[in-house]
Amino acid sequence: MRTPLETPLETPLETPHELSLRDVDFLFLPWEHRKLPLSTRVVMTTMLHSLAPGGLPTPGMVDYYYQRARRDVGLILTENVAVCPCATDNPDHAEFYSGAALRLWKQVCQAVHRTPCRIAPVLWHAGELHTGGSRRRPGDGEALSPSGINPITLERTGDPMSVQRMREIIRAYAQASLHAQLLGFDAVAVNGGDMSLIDQFFRADTNRRTDEYGGDIDRRTRFARELICAVRKAVGSKFPIILRISQTEAPHLNTKLAKTPQELSGYLQPLCEMGVDIFDCASPDAMQPAFDGSPLTFAGWVRTLTGKPAIAISSEGIPATPVPRLADQAQKTASATAPAPPTPITDRRQKTPGEVSGAGVEPAATKPGPPRAGRTPGTSLWLHSLVHMLRAGEIDLLSFGHALLHNPAWVSDIRNARGEYQQVAPVPPTRENHPEDPHA
Repeated sequence: MRTPLETPLETPLETPHELSLRDVDFLFLPWEHRKLPLSTRVVMTTMLHSLAPGGLPTPGMVDYYYQRARRDVGLILTENVAVCPCATDNPDHAEFYSGAALRLWKQVCQAVHRTPCRIAPVLWHAGELHTGGSRRRPGDGEALSPSGINPITLERTGDPMSVQRMREIIRAYAQASLHAQLLGFDAVAVNGGDMSLIDQFFRADTNRRTDEYGGDIDRRTRFARELICAVRKAVGSKFPIILRISQTEAPHLNTKLAKTPQELSGYLQPLCEMGVDIFDCASPDAMQPAFDGSPLTFAGWVRTLTGKPAIAISSEGIPATPVPRLADQAQKTASATAPAPPTPITDRRQKTPGEVSGAGVEPAATKPGPPRAGRTPGTSLWLHSLVHMLRAGEIDLLSFGHALLHNPAWVSDIRNARGEYQQVAPVPPTRENHPEDPHA
């Protein structure tokens, strides 16, 4: 972790609830990173669609990603892709291991690269989330998981996976990562959250092993450490690795991955040592403080503890009504609707050649910051707070999901209208709106 320095913001915040044109434009400034420079600070987050017949990407999926890439998205994290047949028992879940699938994924990559956007496949294994067997023979055999515990019901439904099977899965991740590099993708992302197999190893509720892969945090992270180490060896030192990590998971929203910053550091530091470059931070609300006694969000803590760039998933705090102009509306509603602002985040950073500036951020009582709770439908406080977190250096990138699923031009609409954007309700993916009709 780099030593933070006391330095002022390069562009200081204005009034506590002001969202000016300059604030909105900050989303669209280039983001510099020695391995993964981006044209904007907007990320399209991964979503599980299961709309690839036979596991193969379709022409509609190629256009789906292209239409979003050409409209001001800086980085696309694809839907979760299965690293091997036993990663899922869903025949329509996209795969990333067969020759036929890889040839079609190359078309997706090439289409995105017709724009300034970058793209990374999100490697995934469902673990105990599926019923066992594989996409070729669903239900034929038990699902692979740390202890045979279903992550939703927390009931035992099978037996712990063997160390031999764990090594096979690790090799599958490494091979898929190499495929991504050879196909021309800009990075590889590993989904270690969302109740995936890796997430099941992280959590004590689903990892009840008594061997070297279960018990305390160090042993529960061993599987992930070995996996990231294998991926790093496969792709070399210069290819970026992104890891998603989740603080909580539905339906167990009261159970956190880490209860304290010290516990969170116990998960993160070993993964950094194995080669993670960027963390994709998932939490129920990107603006809520992660731990008592500090205003830092989950993504903010990840960035502070590791010195690595952090992506904050924007939740789905889309205003319920159209917003006329962000700055005007925020000023009108701030005094009546906003709670007392928490302690702000001050950028205290040391620039290191070849790295992203602003790695270390700590709370400081210097100036009121934007509200992070009590967002009011019909106001711009949601986007206002997220952009200010970017400007303050608490996070590096913002990712959006359902908004882009519903409208491929949602990000460019914000840029062009400076905040005059329409209501975006969460729309579950269907064959009607993705990927066969990406403009729906």
